[in-house]
Amino acid sequence: MTSWASGYVADLPYTAGCYRELNPTFLHFAALAGAGVESPDPDRKLAYCELGCGQGFSANVVAAANPNIEVHAMDFNPSHIAGAKALAAEGGLSNVHFYEDSFEDFLHRTDLPAFDIMVLHGVFSWVSPVRRAEIVALIRSKLATGGLVFVSYNAMPGAGALIPLRRLMHDHAERGAGPRLARIEQAVQFAEAVRQVGQGVFATNPALGARLDQIKSQSRAYLAHDYFNRDWNPLYCSDVFDELAEAKIDFVGSAQLSERLDDIKFSAAQKALLSSVDDRNLRELLRDSILNTEFRRDIFIRGVLALPMQKRSDLWFNTRFALTVSRDKVSKSVTTNLGNVSFEQRVYEPVADALAEGPRTLKDLIAHPKVRNLGADEVRQAVYVLLAFNQIDPCLSAATDAKRAVSTKAFNTAVLSRSLLADDFHSLASPVTGGGVPVDRFTQLVLWALQRKEADIPAAVWAILKLQGSFPQKDGRMAETEEEALAQIAETTEVVKQTNIPLLKQLGIA
Repeated sequence: MTSWASGYVADLPYTAGCYRELNPTFLHFAALAGAGVESPDPDRKLAYCELGCGQGFSANVVAAANPNIEVHAMDFNPSHIAGAKALAAEGGLSNVHFYEDSFEDFLHRTDLPAFDIMVLHGVFSWVSPVRRAEIVALIRSKLATGGLVFVSYNAMPGAGALIPLRRLMHDHAERGAGPRLARIEQAVQFAEAVRQVGQGVFATNPALGARLDQIKSQSRAYLAHDYFNRDWNPLYCSDVFDELAEAKIDFVGSAQLSERLDDIKFSAAQKALLSSVDDRNLRELLRDSILNTEFRRDIFIRGVLALPMQKRSDLWFNTRFALTVSRDKVSKSVTTNLGNVSFEQRVYEPVADALAEGPRTLKDLIAHPKVRNLGADEVRQAVYVLLAFNQIDPCLSAATDAKRAVSTKAFNTAVLSRSLLADDFHSLASPVTGGGVPVDRFTQLVLWALQRKEADIPAAVWAILKLQGSFPQKDGRMAETEEEALAQIAETTEVVKQTNIPLLKQLGIA
């Protein structure tokens, strides 16, 4: 463990993720839809800050998709910041600024603006109480009045069940010898050996076995940062609210909008109990206790202003929405703690069909020929549910799509070039949604070949994969000959061109 890392894993790079909840457009709409409160408008000039940005991929995506926003991102790991700066330079981004700072260093900087939005994902419950206090001081010092804060964290009581497994693996790795990845592998196998001998913690807590199975399938580099830091502190939401109140910010709701769908989350008796509790902190703790919440994604605001009902309605009706999955992938049901819930296809089918034609405002959607026989409230509810379950995203103003497309195209070209060498980045920036859209490596390679106007796209993709010894698979079987590999790549390429590319065109990516 390096001395400057304060117990945090710093000798292995974190995964380069891109997270929906870090998108300013999504946060703005979540504050509106979930709580009906005023929050920073992503269509105007803003200052945005990510604390503990890891490899900085989300920060780079936000900067590329929002040239009107000045993005500032910090992380204490020099390798992370060096890589983030390199990608920003390759993508031609001038509105993103990276800092190799600790929280304390960043707090004492005098060259920072007042931030309209501050976000931290996968940080708050992975650092010590001292570091959390520094984060709170940072927010108090740097957040503008009316500013929004997003914080995610491992939550009690759900994550509490994982403490014995996490501790077992962590201590085994700390006492082992050799490279960190090897010690993590040995720790995972040690946990499996404990499960195999039976009885004990695995017998009394069946959820641990399912979690261990999940852990065994995950990247060891990801596990290093998620389970093997010195500090791993699941937190009760009421304690988080109290800590962050010192920064003069108030909890306004969850960024996980599905958490607000009480009719499919709670039984009648549970809803009655919740409605009997007036205290906000206790009510949120009760929700977590009923749902056994393991992870929270919370929104806070400094100076909460409730929007008048007419303004809420206007914002809803004038917000554009876009599908972020292909039409055939739109869910017809979801599974909640109450079981499987089916969507009413009389409503959801025409709404999904209309959105499959391209992004449109709620107002335009209600007037669409396929939808206009439905009630406005039905359509709005369907849009909320599709948004809550990651089928659609809110969008920025169509009037500035073209301006944003200039910066996203340059940045995405840089990401596509990186995909020739490695499978590191799994999203591209959308000028329509203002955030990242999941795009797998194979689709990225097809996009790269299309950009280059390759005459034979499968051959161009195969040439890249072949050099890296990456043979395609179908039905769990790897291609054994070059002819078979080319045939499988051609088949997958056609699916990408027919399904993925039209969606990516609507999102301003292809």
